Amino acid sequence: MAKSPELVELYVHGAKLDRLIREAACQKTKTDNDLLRIPAQLYPPLVGRLKIYPLDEGLKSFLGARCEKAFLEKMLEVRTDILDWAAKVSANGLSLSGKLLLAALTSCGLMPEDNRLRLVDQLGKDSITWLDAKPLEDEVWQQIFTPAEFEEYVQRFREEWLAHPENTFDQLGRFSSDDEIGMYTDFKENIKIAQRISRLKKTTKRSRNSTPRSTLI
Repeated sequence: MAKSPELVELYVHGAKLDRLIREAACQKTKTDNDLLRIPAQLYPPLVGRLKIYPLDEGLKSFLGARCEKAFLEKMLEVRTDILDWAAKVSANGLSLSGKLLLAALTSCGLMPEDNRLRLVDQLGKDSITWLDAKPLEDEVWQQIFTPAEFEEYVQRFREEWLAHPENTFDQLGRFSSDDEIGMYTDFKENIKIAQRISRLKKTTKRSRNSTPRSTLI
């Protein structure tokens, strides 16, 4: 089908949408072999069909993982509910498809700055308050941070949970659970993640600082 423009056009106009958003991609770059690339001239009819499609996990995954900026811009013109969702959604417990869509909107410069800053603030505060280091190594979440913001987040996490190991046990005392063994196992795992990211950041910083500067001859 991919080699026949006529068949691709028929597919865009007639395929079931739940199937299409699983099988297709709207991007200029080469896609996965199993995905059908939709050419830019067919973006308008596809956007028209998706205008009333529910903003469910399938559509979020399609928009977040397999659509370029030009397609997203057209979608936002007719689907104001997408940015409304982004303005209200909580970062806590968000599905992968939701994270992908937020990251795509941010990477393409389509996320309103106040929405982005709200998510950055919530992620950082909740992660540090509840000793959840998973966002530190989540490459999807990292896309909503600027490099400076992410560095600051890592530093704040390090100061809270790694800088004073003698106080860690007392800090953990404020948490409680019916499954204490599971809770402390989870804490241990998150501390390991934070230590790994912290070491990586320090190594990267040392490497940058130790790189010889070129000299003028």
